[in-house]
Amino acid sequence: MHLHHELATFLHSLRPRYKVALLSNAWSEARSDFNRLFHLDRFVDLQIFSAEEGLAKPDERIYRLALTRLGVAPEETLFLDDRLENILAAQR
Repeated sequence: MHLHHELATFLHSLRPRYKVALLSNAWSEARSDFNRLFHLDRFVDLQIFSAEEGLAKPDERIYRLALTRLGVAPEETLFLDDRLENILAAQR
């Protein structure tokens, strides 16, 4: 498993101007696994894992949690996901 180089470069370029977060429905050990493998703290300001929060995408509460922790308003946010249902839920 590896972090795509172009994605890593892109995320790193965003950090000086924008807040970047990872919102994942991953397993309970994902935070330690991902940070050990990918050093995510170099690329994101916030990491939210559904297994730790007891909430998962597409539950709208997890998006509000991310907004609150980032200190941003919905209209200031760009949300990317590989599942349409998660994108639609985030738009609400």
